[in-house]
This record gives sequence, structure tokens and C-alpha cells, in this order.
Amino acid sequence: MLSAEQIVNGITVLTVSYAYDVFGYQISRTETVMGSAASVTKFAYDISDRGSAYSTVVSPMWAELDASGTLTMRYFLGDGEGEKLARSNATEAIWMLTDRQGSVRC
Repeated sequence: MLSAEQIVNGITVLTVSYAYDVFGYQISRTETVMGSAASVTKFAYDISDRGSAYSTVVSPMWAELDASGTLTMRYFLGDGEGEKLARSNATEAIWMLTDRQGSVRC
């Protein structure tokens, strides 16, 4: 687990913690803002093309879930390694376009 804190005038106002699985994939992010409950986001990956546990193929993240496991964001994957074409939540779909330098623009 990896954590970071933002401290203002000696008071911790934000704490963010990241958890990873044995393959190094980020599986959750927990954010705690001073005075409020923790916000947990979990991540799901497509491991269908891994082949073996020691494969170097990057397994793309295809979903974000809340603490109870409810889908909050879905990513639509392309054919390229790690390529994401769009993302959607309950209210909108956003196309993720790649420019000539390979940067993703939403």
C-alpha cells in the first residue's frame, strides 16, 4: 500500500491511499478529506489475454467500482495494448481520442 497526505498548517486535510495486487495493478484508491467519510474506488482489469502469471502483456483497466462493488465507470477498450476508446457512467459517454503524439484527449 502507498499513501500520501496533504498537510496545511499542521493539519492533515487530505489522505490518499493506493492498494496494489501481486502483479502491480492498482486495485483500489481511498481518499479521505478532513471531516468526511472515506471515498473508496476499486478497479477491475481484463486479464483474458495474460496467458500466464508471468506475461508482460498489460491488462487494461475496464471498470471502476465503488466500495460496495457497484459499477461507476466503464471503459471501452480498443485493439491496441492499453487502448481505451471511450468511458461511460450512468449519465454520459465520453470518447477518448488519441492525438498524433499518442496523448489521450477527452
